Amino acid sequence: MNNQGCTPVEIPSLLGFRDCDFVVRCLELLLRNIPTFAPESETWEFKVIALCHHHPANIYPALGVLDCAGADLVAIDKFGKSADEWVRSRPLGWLIDASKDIPALSRKDLSVDT
Repeated sequence: MNNQGCTPVEIPSLLGFRDCDFVVRCLELLLRNIPTFAPESETWEFKVIALCHHHPANIYPALGVLDCAGADLVAIDKFGKSADEWVRSRPLGWLIDASKDIPALSRKDLSVDT
């Protein structure tokens, strides 16, 4: 796992899902919709990353901000809250349907290559 050079952003409303491949697709869907909920962050560079939390066995998908065009941590935190609100405002069925055809790394590939 190589997440050097990025600031991680967790999306709490996605952390409860046990299907990490679904979560990765939802994160990719979220990235496609940044102009609708956080247009000020549209020029930032993101990638879906594997984030390790407290134990090597506890790896889950999150967003990594690679370049935030000079924004500070307050702006990144605001983006994270807006992204989480965007996800929470969508019904689960909509997330499933909207993300099913989105190409995305599997959780296994994500934890090896990011």
